[in-house]
Amino acid sequence: MHQDVSGGRRSRRYILFAAAALLGWAVLWWTTKLWGEHLLMRYPMNLPAPPLAGFWHRRLNQAVFPTAAAGLLIAFGLPVIAERARWWIALAAGVFTTIGFASILTLNDGWRGFQGGVDDPSGFLAALPKVHSVGQFLHDFIRLIREVRVGIHVQGHPPGMVIVAWAFNQLGQHGGRRFAMLVIVAGALGGGGVLIVVRRLVDETTARRALPFVAVAPACVWIASTADAFFAGVAAWTIVCLAYAITTTGRRSIVLSVGCGLAYFCCLMLSYGLALFAIPIVVMCVWRRRWVPCVTVFATAGVGLLLVRTQGFWWVDGLRTTKMIYFQGVARHRPQSYFLFANIAALGIALGPMIPVAYSQLRDRRVWILIGSVVVAVIAADVSGMSRAEVERIWLPFTTFLLAGGSALWLGPRPRRAAQLALVVQVGFTVWLQTNMQLFW
Repeated sequence: MHQDVSGGRRSRRYILFAAAALLGWAVLWWTTKLWGEHLLMRYPMNLPAPPLAGFWHRRLNQAVFPTAAAGLLIAFGLPVIAERARWWIALAAGVFTTIGFASILTLNDGWRGFQGGVDDPSGFLAALPKVHSVGQFLHDFIRLIREVRVGIHVQGHPPGMVIVAWAFNQLGQHGGRRFAMLVIVAGALGGGGVLIVVRRLVDETTARRALPFVAVAPACVWIASTADAFFAGVAAWTIVCLAYAITTTGRRSIVLSVGCGLAYFCCLMLSYGLALFAIPIVVMCVWRRRWVPCVTVFATAGVGLLLVRTQGFWWVDGLRTTKMIYFQGVARHRPQSYFLFANIAALGIALGPMIPVAYSQLRDRRVWILIGSVVVAVIAADVSGMSRAEVERIWLPFTTFLLAGGSALWLGPRPRRAAQLALVVQVGFTVWLQTNMQLFW
């Protein structure tokens, strides 16, 4: 009888925490929506649907029905696969599910939706005529962005993504659709990387439980429409290398640390914001008390930056120039006091309504360390002032890790059924968002 009373109290407490988390998620979104609409009367923020970068536009067509059907099939089937299949089969299923679901969502807008984010005149592919060789582009890059001879997306990033696009083009893979597929696959592999990290640093059961929520989330809307999904993939596999480096010893640990350093160097060349992955790297090394891998990672990345400097591009100068251009542009019309909150609301939308609920139930200290290090990086990005809107896509590398908290949604006497119902909510919200929000590219 005593156990029944105790169990009942615990259940009521969990329900109360879950309701509070869901209410907080909704209130933050609604508050920042109303606040943002008020600010639009005073500032040209170029944000018609605050806190999201886009505008509300209902697009119900024949693609909605197969999308919803596929979503329901995933919601009920993927948890079963995650629980019962062999680990690598389950992982592959998660990756292919992300690719398929993101693609189906995007096809709601036809092929334009598929490639709009990468074929945009201000995007990375549009800068390819400026690249004659890697060395020449690195040498000219800062001058090109100062003279505004490249698009806004190129101005806001280091030269790495344009070089990736150029190399892809050199391999004979021309056109926005093929490049879009590269981005989607990289984003999906990023989710797989997160799950490998969870399995390595926490345990396999937690990774299996996180799998459906990492694979399917509102973030899929942006995985299929922005190059930031590619950044998410590179960042995730940087942490995969780190996870193995700090859990092995000897020569293998050193090799993996160097690999992590090279991957982190790639992160730095792709996006200035990915520099904040230094925080999870340091936290995980401190957690496991592995100092040599930590030093090796940053030393390797530093050597890479110095080598690039010999070709004419200095990362610090690039960041300084980008910051100057950013604050002379739209950022000066976007009040930081508002976006401190609006950014978090946009991140919450990309995570979906059930992930805050998961955090209210999460009790595993190891998962909190992993996710907490990423949360600190998000807070640093938020207070820096360099992230004012559009974080639903810009923060995809962080979002992918934060989705791992969904492992806590396997609750109660029938945990798989609880996970399936939570995934139905996530899928339903994702489909609703895709069919009601027209994204900015």
